[in-house]
Amino acid sequence: MKLQKGDRFKDYLGGLCFISYIRGDIVKLTFIAEKSYVEVWDKEEFISEINGNRFFPQPKVTINRTNINDHLIEYQLNMVGKTIDDVKDDDEWFSSNTMTSKQFEVFKSYAIPLLRKIFKFNKRKAEQTFDWFNLSYGLRIKD
Repeated sequence: MKLQKGDRFKDYLGGLCFISYIRGDIVKLTFIAEKSYVEVWDKEEFISEINGNRFFPQPKVTINRTNINDHLIEYQLNMVGKTIDDVKDDDEWFSSNTMTSKQFEVFKSYAIPLLRKIFKFNKRKAEQTFDWFNLSYGLRIKD
């Protein structure tokens, strides 16, 4: 089985996680929960747990122009341990959930290159688009 950064899984309890780091024989899983946490696995052991029905692969969604907005919203919510299902009934989700300035910088460093790739923007246009996205859908920053 070929593992890649960003692959998503559900564990046997129904918790969502994704591969946040993979190098050599090390796999780091970030679990999306009220308080997100990271587990470090040996690659071979993790693959055996997938085959042993502890982790279930989730389909990977191709990011394109039509779903990038939803993807970025979900990505920033995952950074603070929430999912779309957690906030879909909350009309004030973007102001009731907060992220730290460090999380915001990580999110920004992820979003701008993605916008450049998907829309074939130059850096300035991608930064402007990110600023508009953040103004419309960004979480509040609270340290």
